[in-house]
Amino acid sequence: MTKHTAEPWDLMPHGIIYGGPVQQYANGSTKSQIAMTTGADFMAQGEQHANARRIVACVNACAGIDTGGLEQLPKTSEPIVTRIQRLTVQRDDLLAAAREALAVIDRIKPAGNGSGTQVRLTEAIEKAST
Repeated sequence: MTKHTAEPWDLMPHGIIYGGPVQQYANGSTKSQIAMTTGADFMAQGEQHANARRIVACVNACAGIDTGGLEQLPKTSEPIVTRIQRLTVQRDDLLAAAREALAVIDRIKPAGNGSGTQVRLTEAIEKAST
């Protein structure tokens, strides 16, 4: 399958989307036009530009994510931002529980004489905290 034009994409006036490497021309340099949104009778004033703006934002936000993977997401799935927020709360809750568990273990068995569990918990807490 052909790879799409590399990010970042840029929004230009009138719903024109530029992307790819900068090209040198006799009168200057610019990226190439790769897409253009069009209007329709039912669209409100500025909707064409807003659509182009959204396309550029989504493409740039998905930089590095395989297109096939994006296509596999269910169309009814929760929005990515909502999913990230939910997973962040879940991570924070698990991190707090891991810290509490490590504190209890450290009281029972001092950290210098740590078991594999203490070491794994400490490493997991450090990794999740960065």
